[in-house]
Amino acid sequence: MEPVVTVAVGCALCVISALAVVLLKKPVHTALGLLAHSLSMAAMYLLLDAQLMAMAQVLIYSGAIVVLFLIVVTLLPSGGREKLGGGRLLAAAGGGGAVFVVF
Repeated sequence: MEPVVTVAVGCALCVISALAVVLLKKPVHTALGLLAHSLSMAAMYLLLDAQLMAMAQVLIYSGAIVVLFLIVVTLLPSGGREKLGGGRLLAAAGGGGAVFVVF
């Protein structure tokens, strides 16, 4: 496969999984989106020939932080359910707009 196509597919996976982290409502689904994002970032590091960064990404973020997040969610009394209104999409759009303005 062409390197440009491989990088484009990897970038699309990173963006889609990052949007899943922000837009999904259930915390377990959010944690799975975070896991997908960290693994896709590790794949991007491998494309850049940075094996140490890819290994650190998988071990630290995928192995430790996501598991810790899932343990905390399971210990919550309501199972991690949030009682928020429809402002979540507005907050995600505002955050994305702020990042777009800064960069």
